[in-house]
Amino acid sequence: MLPACETEVEDVDESEESGDEARNGVAVDQACALAESWMQYFEPGQNAWSWGAGVVMMGMVSLSETTGDEAYLQYVRDWLDHHIERGYHITSSDTSIPGYLALLLYERTEDQKYLKIAEDVWSYLQNDVGRTSEGGVNHMGWITGNQIWIDTLFMIGPFLIKYGEIASEPAAFEEYALQLEVFRSRLRDPGVGLYRHRYDDDTHELLPTEQLYWGRGNGWIFASMSLAAKSLPKSVKENMSFSLEGELESMLEQIQKYEDLYGRFHTILNREDTYLETSAGLLYSFGVAMGLGQGGYFAPERMDDVNRWMQGAIDQIIVDETGNTLLLGTSYGTSPGDAAYYQQVLKGEPVAYGVGLFVLAACERWKAGYARELDPPAGWTQEVYIHPPVPCDGVECAQYHIARGNFRKAKESLEGLTSSEGRFYSALIDIVRVGNYIISDLDHLYVGDIDVDGLVGMIADYADDELSFASADLRIVQENGLFFTLLDRLLMIENGGHSAVGFREYDLGEAYILDAAARLISALPELYADNPELIEYALSALGIIDAGDAPIDPANIVISPQCAQELIDAIDKLMAGIEAIMCETDEQWDDLVPKNLLMLTGNFGIPGILVDTNVRQMIIDLGVPADILDMLTFPDDLVRILGLASDLLEGMV
Repeated sequence: MLPACETEVEDVDESEESGDEARNGVAVDQACALAESWMQYFEPGQNAWSWGAGVVMMGMVSLSETTGDEAYLQYVRDWLDHHIERGYHITSSDTSIPGYLALLLYERTEDQKYLKIAEDVWSYLQNDVGRTSEGGVNHMGWITGNQIWIDTLFMIGPFLIKYGEIASEPAAFEEYALQLEVFRSRLRDPGVGLYRHRYDDDTHELLPTEQLYWGRGNGWIFASMSLAAKSLPKSVKENMSFSLEGELESMLEQIQKYEDLYGRFHTILNREDTYLETSAGLLYSFGVAMGLGQGGYFAPERMDDVNRWMQGAIDQIIVDETGNTLLLGTSYGTSPGDAAYYQQVLKGEPVAYGVGLFVLAACERWKAGYARELDPPAGWTQEVYIHPPVPCDGVECAQYHIARGNFRKAKESLEGLTSSEGRFYSALIDIVRVGNYIISDLDHLYVGDIDVDGLVGMIADYADDELSFASADLRIVQENGLFFTLLDRLLMIENGGHSAVGFREYDLGEAYILDAAARLISALPELYADNPELIEYALSALGIIDAGDAPIDPANIVISPQCAQELIDAIDKLMAGIEAIMCETDEQWDDLVPKNLLMLTGNFGIPGILVDTNVRQMIIDLGVPADILDMLTFPDDLVRILGLASDLLEGMV
């Protein structure tokens, strides 16, 4: 029996239903509403080739199976087809998860293009991925170095299981078992049975350094262990050094200690002074539901846990002013840190993996059967969200879409606007997009998909397209000396990551600095043409390529007149930005670039990204010697140095 997918939930008379006939309408209907709102707001191609989109697509496939509605499956197919046509990349565990979706579609269509994706992922995991000394899969290539992160298991586990089944490849099962062993050995606190976030194989450092347990991170582990208990061949499980079922029960015993009264968990499980978060409970629900039903490894009464945690998430569902169904309280992308860091990560409403995990948990619960109906959303929650303007048009509408991560709709709202504020947001979107593109291209370079020439060629294309438009837009902004604007949130999801910058003020100083950044990037192709070894040396220093350790002799650097002029323009904009910021008389606490950052005094932070940090120490940690800083007065000496550089370049024009 398939559940109806309607937003109005009919009451279930459980006295007339029993056994396999008893199904939950509320959870699946809410899953349908969330999925449909997602599909209406984001076109398939707007979903990145990355982990967040991968999880929401897993939910779409599961929902199609549960309801029989092919529209959800078609959305996944359109997403994969878009990236096949555009060109996809497999450079980390985060970009491996689409291989699992490709296998699910290959099962249904036998289309070889989907099998090709899976074979590319398998080849990457076998031949290209970085590994620790014990074989643990490196999380994010050149960005993270020789480290394992707690979420990697979920990003590769479903793929390895499905590839092992479809390709009859025992090595895929053995690979998953190895990763489970390594991650347990290095991330698990033996006395507690819960997992920390990251292990560095070079420094042997665990983060957090304290016994702090990230809620969603332990959810990734728990769901991955449950999948392994359910799907790994018996012979493989018997050869493992620990019992998967025993590990799951041990984790559950600990997890339950930290449950909130309303079925939710703190973002750090064992710290009640950190905020309550939604996605962790969904992962625990999903993991337990996988082990219920016929032949399951959890006792039937564990469904009570699933019910409580699902209800905790259901109560965070609201319908906004435009009719979109939203799941609130999911934290954005989270790196390892201390308690203060986890607490400052922002939460949001259209979070791909939050939606995906709700759908997965609801559908898995449906498969397992249930003991009681759940309640509809409570209609109130302490969670907050960015409200859409009604009607939604102009700059205000663009700000709303930027906060929701839909840059395409934001750009549509800005079309035809000539105001400084409208042009600034258009430029901001273009520059953020280019930054994301370059990071993605560096991933391609790291795994050898492109060479340095290809990277620079792509940057040249961005300079001709997005960056030239951005500079033209910012020229309009700079003509208005009184310009400033406020943005509640800048959400970046188009190229993966789900990173969010919180409430900030952007004014004339930021406009000049963004313009300087655009011009510096635009100068790179010309600089590379005359000095290929300079760019290669920089990339080698970042660990992206191996170009040897020979230092660059500054006397041998060649700068053409054209490149010199581009660099002069960038320096001029940067100096103008510094001057504008230093002339500001308003409160600086909410500025993206406050005065004290330029003066190297006090603290600096970016809501959602960077915890308030001592500015001087931050610069020292980036590699600038303390004795050099002691010799300089900021920002005056910085301006003088920039002026000298500009004068030198003037002589080349």
